Amino acid sequence: MVEVQSSETETCRIQVRPNRSLSRRGLCLTVGLVSSGALLASGFFALQGLWVPLPLAGAELLAFTACMIYVLRRSDQFELIDVGPDRVAVTAGGSGSSTVTDFQRYWLRVELKPGRYASDPRRLTLSSHGREVEVGRFLNENERTTLFGELRRLVRNR
Repeated sequence: MVEVQSSETETCRIQVRPNRSLSRRGLCLTVGLVSSGALLASGFFALQGLWVPLPLAGAELLAFTACMIYVLRRSDQFELIDVGPDRVAVTAGGSGSSTVTDFQRYWLRVELKPGRYASDPRRLTLSSHGREVEVGRFLNENERTTLFGELRRLVRNR
């Protein structure tokens, strides 16, 4: 998801986030519903004397919960691109940590490079003086192309 926030000043902020359809509350509800169903079924079999499904259901639920937490943490990623009159700052972060890369706008190159293999998506990079930052790794191809056009317009016009 690409969101351009212009202000009355000379700086423009572009916020890039992955598309996320599951909130923290939704994650808790999903894990709770799946857990209750699996534990009810395995508990029923345990009461019948078949205890084997109970530890297997516990292991399955542990793996399911770990995968859901991983997906939620990956969807917390963000990138902020601040385009000012003479500087472009890229702040990339997620899950409590962030890095800031600063470029001089005059020397900045905005490029849409092909992927390593033919089936790989293209890479949107900002580079200057031997430093390179890839932005929008989690975007689809249309969103990446839109972001490329917007960044080129902003870097050239300001």
